[in-house]
Amino acid sequence: MERIAVRDDHHQLIQAIDALEPHMARSSDGELAGTTTEFRRRLAAGETPDALLPEVFAAVREVSTRVCEHRHSDAELRAGLGLCRGAVVELADRAGSAAAATLAVVFHAVTAARDGAGVHLITAHDATHTSRVCRFLGLTVAVLREGRMTGEERRAACAADVTVGPAEDFTVTHLRDNSVPGPGLRALPARARAVVMDADVVLLDRAPVELMLKEDGEVVAWTTIGHVMRGYEHLSGLARTAATDADQFGHGYGLGVEVVETPPPGRHDHPDALFFGVRAKLRALADEAAAAHAADRPVLILTGTPEEAEQLAGLLEERGLTPTPAHPGRPLARAGRPGTVTLLSEPVDDDQIPLGGDLDWLVEERTLGSGLDPVIATGAAWTAALAENRRQLLPEWAADRRRVLDAGGPVVLSAVRLVSRRLEQRWRGLAGGSGDTRFYFAVEELQSARMAALVRRMGVGDDPADGRITTWVTRRWHQGIEKRQAERWRLLIDFSAVLNAAGDAVYADRRDLVEGPDPLAALLALPGPGSGGGDDQACLARAAELGAEATAERVRAGAAAAVDREWARCLRELRQRLQQLQDELFPADALPGYREEAARTLRGLRERVREHTVRDLLDEGVAGLAEQIAEGGWYVPPPAGANGGWRQWSSGAARTRPPWQP
Repeated sequence: MERIAVRDDHHQLIQAIDALEPHMARSSDGELAGTTTEFRRRLAAGETPDALLPEVFAAVREVSTRVCEHRHSDAELRAGLGLCRGAVVELADRAGSAAAATLAVVFHAVTAARDGAGVHLITAHDATHTSRVCRFLGLTVAVLREGRMTGEERRAACAADVTVGPAEDFTVTHLRDNSVPGPGLRALPARARAVVMDADVVLLDRAPVELMLKEDGEVVAWTTIGHVMRGYEHLSGLARTAATDADQFGHGYGLGVEVVETPPPGRHDHPDALFFGVRAKLRALADEAAAAHAADRPVLILTGTPEEAEQLAGLLEERGLTPTPAHPGRPLARAGRPGTVTLLSEPVDDDQIPLGGDLDWLVEERTLGSGLDPVIATGAAWTAALAENRRQLLPEWAADRRRVLDAGGPVVLSAVRLVSRRLEQRWRGLAGGSGDTRFYFAVEELQSARMAALVRRMGVGDDPADGRITTWVTRRWHQGIEKRQAERWRLLIDFSAVLNAAGDAVYADRRDLVEGPDPLAALLALPGPGSGGGDDQACLARAAELGAEATAERVRAGAAAAVDREWARCLRELRQRLQQLQDELFPADALPGYREEAARTLRGLRERVREHTVRDLLDEGVAGLAEQIAEGGWYVPPPAGANGGWRQWSSGAARTRPPWQP
């Protein structure tokens, strides 16, 4: 596809977009809605996507201003340009990310129609902003809900101009497409472009996650999220932190990273607090939590081990604080209420603490507390109860939110170091645009006797270390652990890629055999002992007896069963080997051997698929035919008008050519 030319500076493009703003502002709603049709007409007439981009962005900004009350900032325009260039864009502002994604999604939806490509917005959250803008512009938007859709519904969702859904749902749909029983049943388009929200989570943290389809407990289809993401013809993404993992984005996806600077948030990210011992660390953390609680500020603490969590809870209780239990399904639902102290044992994927509490959750809790059962109550009664409780709660919730903001915002603390600066930035981001954040850690936890001894000689004890010492220790610790984590990630991606490549080859064969226009030709193209000889002649003879349509159906059914059965067996063996190599921490010389093993397994699979499918095709009326041909006979079609249909004769006879040939 054509892509926006790489430029060192977006200034000229942004100037061009700004220059169009007065014209777009004067346009009526109908005129704005008609720009999509006009853009597509101009593309069909030969205009390039590059030439259209400023107008597309200007139209999106004006629509966003009208329907979402959000005018794109220059930073968001720069982020949108980076997405159109095929980059991972670091943009700290979550609201800005949704606006920037909308620019790229609309641009792709306008230009992809010419190429027949789909546009996917990969997100685990709702896409309200993007959906409203797209629909205003006449673009269809559908949500992919894997597991809650029929095949027809999936195909309809993926046929929309823009399809929205989490990476897991697109990945499982990819697996289902590779298991269809015949042509015309796939959901995903052959070509697609994707914009990935939270790209650091999807493309890095969740890239090695395995998803599979099972039948009677047997894995019949398998892949990883990262592999499906790599299959897009154009991939880009947004992340709050990306620059620190630029090497991984490059290695795994060939993507560059662009950083879009935004005004610093109003929160205060304090330097780490370093202590020598764990007990001193926890006491200091409890003191800060108590001070924040006294100021009516909500406190969120990421605890360490269960033992540390128990110690910390005891220290908090000594200071008159009782931690609020985290809601199992919505851990941060209560965390933003004034004066609450919430302990979490692991990080969460939420964007930020809902100040004043999660209003939707509070309304639902009050409604359930009234005794109304959503299972028994009618939909109208439940909806009315929710609306009434929201009306009653809204003033109290708004007052609580204002109290938190007036007190200085939330306090987000951690008693444990996370494995990368990126993850630590995400944890700090839970404070949103206000409040204070800090990490507490102890030298004892670094599992480095050499560093512990060095820091002890520097005089670090029960009091927090000097800032320069803390900075040095933190940098050394992060550099070491990030290097090891990145190397393990690259190895896992590289080894998984071998298995995924084998799967791609199998699925390509299956597509030709089961969905292609000439299944018999695809079957005869597979390697095997009878390839190019008696088996081929016997299959052609059988095809003449059955007819083209019946032959195609018979080959499709037999090949689908054979491929799925044989791939399930090979998949089990290769996955077991992959797990063994992972347990051995991926020996340095193991990758070439694993590639060779996968190639050998693939050759054997193709031979067995050919053997079983040929046997299925020949199992009626031609028993022993291949053996007869191998002994010297053959089948050829007679010329038009000759009697007897297909004929057989022996090369041992006096005549070595068919009777109708001279």
